[in-house]
Amino acid sequence: MVCKEVLCFGIDDLQRTIDRYDSFNVAHADRILDDARTWLSGALTYQHTCLEAFDKSGSPAEIDIAKALNRSISFTANGLNVVSEMERMTSGLQLRRKLLASENAAGDTGLPRWVSFGRRRLLVSEIVEIKPNATVAQDGSGDYATITEALAAVPKKRGEAFVIYIKEGVYKEKVVVNRSLTNVVFIGDGPDKSKISGELNAVDGVKTFHTATFAVMGDGFMARDMGFENTAGAAKHQAVAVRVQSDMTIFHNCRMDGYQDTLYDFTYRHFYRDCAITGTVDFVFGNAKSVFQNCTLLLRRPSPASTMLSPPTPAATPTNPRRSFSITAP
Repeated sequence: MVCKEVLCFGIDDLQRTIDRYDSFNVAHADRILDDARTWLSGALTYQHTCLEAFDKSGSPAEIDIAKALNRSISFTANGLNVVSEMERMTSGLQLRRKLLASENAAGDTGLPRWVSFGRRRLLVSEIVEIKPNATVAQDGSGDYATITEALAAVPKKRGEAFVIYIKEGVYKEKVVVNRSLTNVVFIGDGPDKSKISGELNAVDGVKTFHTATFAVMGDGFMARDMGFENTAGAAKHQAVAVRVQSDMTIFHNCRMDGYQDTLYDFTYRHFYRDCAITGTVDFVFGNAKSVFQNCTLLLRRPSPASTMLSPPTPAATPTNPRRSFSITAP
């Protein structure tokens, strides 16, 4: 199930990389190449995830699929090598610009350059100034009682922000922002007030990928003043609170609580500012290119007798070594 799901995303990434090159313009080579690297890296991540999802039974069908996947991985890695060479060439022409937030901010905002003016405004405006498209409230004072109901009303492939105001409350639901739901914005009443809570975990038979209390796949997602948690506990092993696999995604003043695998920073470009993330083992992990600005990473003790703790772990493979987590001050 995981393999089929992620390969569909990988095919999408390969297609949008091809489409991006069809409109190649030397004047915008830096942006085009960064998009291509991001999406090819995404495709490679999905291919590796599929390969790792096999049960290693050694059946003939599994062996044949694994061989095909390894060939696909090699082709995608070759594409990344081509991008690297083009980056080297355009760098010589002074067309490349680095994308870390501290080097791409407009003015002194410290934000990545892919954050538009409209999105910057959403980060600082009061909710009364924003006029949300939908309001979620458990007490009946909003348009919807659950976040999932509000997401069902979001137009697909929307080009501008669709703001969902989530009033104070603990929302015990598995929330998924599908790939077709672009530019969705969650605004809460505070990370300790508006909270999405779940308890799916590996010990109970759920694949790590699917344990996420909150998963976002739609590009351009933003969350502000929100809390996310997986309450399964240390004894339940892998139990993800947040899985992020949407490009150009922002979390501002959010809290993510869990134990093992709290934040699955899966792939693409992400920016976290003024966030708190708690956990024990690999509690920030994945293959994304992410900046954590002025964030608090809090190590939790799995049990009173335990002394084994684990720091954040960005993934890297021989064919895709340039993924990284950057932890910075503002």
